[in-house]
Amino acid sequence: KFSGVRLAEIARAKFPHVYGAAAPFDAAQLALQQLTGKVLVLTPSTLSEILQRLNGLEEALIDHGVRLLVVDSMAALARAEFGRGQLVQRQELLGQIASVLKQQAERLHLAVFVTNQVTTRMGAAATPIGGGGGGRRAAAAT
Repeated sequence: KFSGVRLAEIARAKFPHVYGAAAPFDAAQLALQQLTGKVLVLTPSTLSEILQRLNGLEEALIDHGVRLLVVDSMAALARAEFGRGQLVQRQELLGQIASVLKQQAERLHLAVFVTNQVTTRMGAAATPIGGGGGGRRAAAAT
């Protein structure tokens, strides 16, 4: 499951001079606190819940000056929620979600990044963050 803790681990590994052992302890702790304090992780369990949360998120996006909205793999939720015989309903709901994301990006001047199962490693040994099922996460960062 993606979290501020996981973000801190990634930051320490990728930028040790700012967030890790190569930085002064107090400065690194403050930088990590500032970084993780700017992340909101939502864990919807259905596509309908994603749509509902996105529709209710606009005020928070404005209040917190969000400039990047990351949605990690709606595809996994879509596959789990809708069977093969429900392709039309699935595509319709995915289209509504895409429309809301586009409208928010344009109206609020923020970047929206939709991905399918973010992994911690690249290549054959790739492991999805949270051990798979990454489609239940939406994160907003300022």
